Amino acid sequence: MTGRQEVVIGIDLGGSAIRAGAVTKEGQLRNFRRVEIPKGRRKDLIIVCITDMVRELILLEGDRNHKVVAAGIGSPGIIKMAKGIVVTSPNFPGWKDVPLKSLLERSVKLPVSVNNDANSAAYGEKWRGAGRKVSSLVCLTLGTGIGGGIILDGNVWYGTQGM
Repeated sequence: MTGRQEVVIGIDLGGSAIRAGAVTKEGQLRNFRRVEIPKGRRKDLIIVCITDMVRELILLEGDRNHKVVAAGIGSPGIIKMAKGIVVTSPNFPGWKDVPLKSLLERSVKLPVSVNNDANSAAYGEKWRGAGRKVSSLVCLTLGTGIGGGIILDGNVWYGTQGM
């Protein structure tokens, strides 16, 4: 019998929906969930939606003998990377200095990484998408809002303020 395969959960906090999927280290999507953003865009309801999705994916992966070891979330807006704080978000006007990392870590009992959603998209394109054969790229995201991420020499470029 082989050991348990480790997977991570990737979460996209979008303008109209939250998407979450369990992903192997090779980039294979194992399970995927999507829910609409709750009416009123209340922070507490959005956090509950995210944690419920993560818990469901942890159970599903456990049933398949896979272990979820961490989660990462891409959020629109300005992010204090070191502490995982959403300083402000264009899609969630009431969000000011939301400690998303600590709120999620407390709820799901996993290490959580928080990044800007466009930076996350750029990294995903470099890792497993259209940019995997180049060392540098620009990724533009078009959805509820407009964003962008830059990969320079294989790494996300954060600029002077982390954005």
